[in-house]
Amino acid sequence: KMETVDFDNLISEQQLAYKIVDELKIKAPASYMDDLAVKAKNSVDNADYDPEFNTATKSALRSLDKRVGSEQSVTSLDTLHKNLYAKYNENI
Repeated sequence: KMETVDFDNLISEQQLAYKIVDELKIKAPASYMDDLAVKAKNSVDNADYDPEFNTATKSALRSLDKRVGSEQSVTSLDTLHKNLYAKYNENI
């Protein structure tokens, strides 16, 4: 039997987990952001990307470039993911 999921509770638990990880100062290494930026750039280069037309993509790449070479907290990565997703949806 499948139980009903309480999404408010899930979000609360996620926020608590992020807070704990952030308080422990556990971060994704700089190489993670470096790899992510390279993968994004390669994906864009393989697509029909026009920075004058695809301004949201251009903005997303800038967001990634700003983080290259730096460690990122889980909360920071989650915020980045949400922002990149929003920018992606601007292009659709």
